[in-house]
Formats: sequence, C-alpha cells, structure tokens
Amino acid sequence: MTGGEPFVEPDIVAMLEYASDRLPTVVLTNAMLFGGRRRADLARLAGRANLVLQSSVDGARPETHDSWRGAGSWAKAMEGLAYARSLGLPLRVAMTHTPENRDEVDELRTLLASLDIVDDAFAVRPLVKRGFAAEVDDAMVVDQGVTVPELTVTADGLHWHPIGGDLDASPDMVVGLGPLSLAEGKRRIVQRFLELRLEDGSLPAAFQCAI
Repeated sequence: MTGGEPFVEPDIVAMLEYASDRLPTVVLTNAMLFGGRRRADLARLAGRANLVLQSSVDGARPETHDSWRGAGSWAKAMEGLAYARSLGLPLRVAMTHTPENRDEVDELRTLLASLDIVDDAFAVRPLVKRGFAAEVDDAMVVDQGVTVPELTVTADGLHWHPIGGDLDASPDMVVGLGPLSLAEGKRRIVQRFLELRLEDGSLPAAFQCAI
C-alpha cells in the first residue's frame, strides 16, 4: 500500500489490519507521521506476521537524503523508524542509488543496524526512469514486462508495482482504477502476468483437450 503517504489516510491502520489478515502486505511510508493519534494507532499493528513497514532513506546524512526528499525529512524519518522499532514492528528500508549517495551505502547500513534493520531488511535499489528521474540518462527503464508484479494499492486504485504507483507518471502500471477488491486485483495481475509470459515465449500455450 502506497500513496503519497498512506498514513495521511485516517483509516489506514484498519485497512492494514484488514489486508494483512488476508495476504502478505507491505506499506510504503515515509515514517514521518507517527505522532499524535497515529502514534497510538500504530501500536495496533505490532506483531502482525503478514505486515511490513518499508521506508526510503536515501542517504546516511541529512543533507544527502533531504536534497531529494525535502528539508528536515531525514531526521523525521529516522525518528519514526526508531519509534516503530520500539513497538516491535517489522521494518525494511530501501535506499535509491543516486550520484549523491553512492559513497554512503555502508555508512547507512551501519546506522540502520542500530535499529535492527539488517541483512535483507536493507536494500539498495537502482534509480528508475519514472517521475522526477524520467530524464536521468543512466536510470533503469522498467515496465510490466521486466518486473515481477507486487500488487499495490493507492487512492487511485490498484497498480502492478510500487514503482508504478503514481497514476500520472506510470499509467502503464495501472491494474484497475477506483475501489477494487484485493481478490480482483490479484486475479487481474495473475492474468496479465500469464499473458506477458505467453507473449515472450516463457510460458507454453494452454491446450484445451476437452473442447
């Protein structure tokens, strides 16, 4: 589940409880809105085996992260992650590789280890040619054909993958607009995945022997 920022939604905790009762769920959050009423609500999510909170931290230092994410965002994100960890919530952090942070990977890994975010819970991902990075020459080109689907829920509807969760930047990643059930989203993703595998020859065509 992604946004914008999912924790702006007043009912996000109930939505995450509903989703994680039914299937593995990842909520992509900037971890900056874990104060006030949300602070108490967040505790309801502790100990849920099917739920992971994932944040982006794009540098080991405030100035590196803030240059992409906004002034003051690094400190707020780190504070939010520390609070979520104190509740026992499962956390992951992804760092998008940029020219500015390429020398800070090990430094950030050490910093996150102090929050018990280690091993596969920390990932360094490439910059993809979407949104603000659409004009970056060495950014990675991605589409449905080269990504394993990760059903993603936004206010707009359902999407193929979190990298395509922005309707304006990635209309090609839309699975369905408007309120759709998770079951319908899964059905559409499976169908499209099989269609793509037939197109590229990696899946044999079905033989209807009873017809």
